[in-house]
Amino acid sequence: MMDDELKAFLEEFTDPSPLPLRHRLLYTLQFEVLPQAVFQNHPELLRDLEEPGKRVNLLHFRSKTLVRCEAGTGSVDKMMDGMDAFGELKIETHRQNGHSLYLIVMPEPSPPCAHFVAIVYRDDEPRSFGQTSPSTRYFTLENGLGDKVFLCECKHDLSHRNLCKLPLDRKAFVDAIFQRLLGSEGKINEVAAV
Repeated sequence: MMDDELKAFLEEFTDPSPLPLRHRLLYTLQFEVLPQAVFQNHPELLRDLEEPGKRVNLLHFRSKTLVRCEAGTGSVDKMMDGMDAFGELKIETHRQNGHSLYLIVMPEPSPPCAHFVAIVYRDDEPRSFGQTSPSTRYFTLENGLGDKVFLCECKHDLSHRNLCKLPLDRKAFVDAIFQRLLGSEGKINEVAAV
């Protein structure tokens, strides 16, 4: 017998009616547009990460998401409503042992969207547009069923996997990622960087 909570969750995501615009936009940004930009070393993304707050954070990728969700194909008002759905996307930089982790704080999500996105680059590795840097990583802290929150990773091929449960905490998210990358001794964990 299926748990009532799981049944309600599945019904919500198999309902033929379209998801609300805000949900579609956040999901598309987090699991399609940003990962593609990360693994392509898109120059707009690299600039936004290195100079957060200098302009509207991730404006190029918000616009690309609007177009992909067809929210940007109507009137100016409809497009502005779509842009408002993203809310404020804050970017924080964390550095440890030759790695830069760019934490993007997302608006309040609904399942299966993410609370946080983390983009990790090794500082000594070149980043050329259109070329995947082997050590680049893309992590999310995602809502699950009920009060469960999961550390997840999106790979170069855009496959997705849940890694472990975590508390809904920014520091725990950042620490868990550095732990996966660097191991307990603080040295680069080459196995995890593949």
